[in-house]
Amino acid sequence: MPETQKRQVAYKVRIKDILNGKYIKEEGWRPNYIIIDDKKVSRVNLIGIIVDKQLEFDREILVVDDGSGKITIRNFDDRNLDDLGIGDIILVIGRPKEYNNEKYIAPEILKKIKNKKWIDFRKKELGTEKIVGKKERIEEVKEEERIESPSEKILNLIKKLDLGEGVDFDEVINKANIREPEKIINNLLSEGEIFQNKPGKLKVLE
Repeated sequence: MPETQKRQVAYKVRIKDILNGKYIKEEGWRPNYIIIDDKKVSRVNLIGIIVDKQLEFDREILVVDDGSGKITIRNFDDRNLDDLGIGDIILVIGRPKEYNNEKYIAPEILKKIKNKKWIDFRKKELGTEKIVGKKERIEEVKEEERIESPSEKILNLIKKLDLGEGVDFDEVINKANIREPEKIINNLLSEGEIFQNKPGKLKVLE
């Protein structure tokens, strides 16, 4: 995999555009995506209100509504969602997925937003446009509580340990301090977030 490839942009979109977009499955390491306004969207950035929270196969899921539609946030990383409840406003950055013709989001970042004005700001930001092609600026949201996912922890650990030649797989496993680190690493490899520049060496795609 070429090291020059950049991590995919998290496009700011409306939920209804995710639901109405055509989902495309790619072969190999290339990420799947949804076609929105002729763009191949493999990562999304949305703001909405939690309208439902429940257990599904022993994993917590959230249903988020942004005024244009509702979509499910499936918590595959087993992160603790105790601080998030119905009525909370959250920022979600993650990957759109599809299973049995149902679209959902596999989250990378979840942030609780205390200032309700961010919902109105996002609506005005998108305006009549369905998509905003800018990289996410998480620092813009001032009053939130960040919930770091296990995937984020792995990505940040690899970045911290990588001095240029990549990081040993076993070293990441030993220092990750999370449940099932091998499974999360394999998921990140399959999604193209990290790659092996040498056998047994991991690097973050940036």
